[in-house]
Amino acid sequence: ILLIDQWINQEALDKHHQSKTMQKILDLRKKYHLQMQVERYIEDDSGMPESDKSFIDTGN
Repeated sequence: ILLIDQWINQEALDKHHQSKTMQKILDLRKKYHLQMQVERYIEDDSGMPESDKSFIDTGN
């Protein structure tokens, strides 16, 4: 199972952690002995460096 979530800011993430949905996720993790890996990313408003463009197909 791959679950990808995205929040607009830390406040929204904190609110999610207190939600019924989060409790359901915790219950499923326990029931099915699921392991979790967390990676945090931030948006890069500076854009893609020219040196990276040859390695990434953006469809343009």
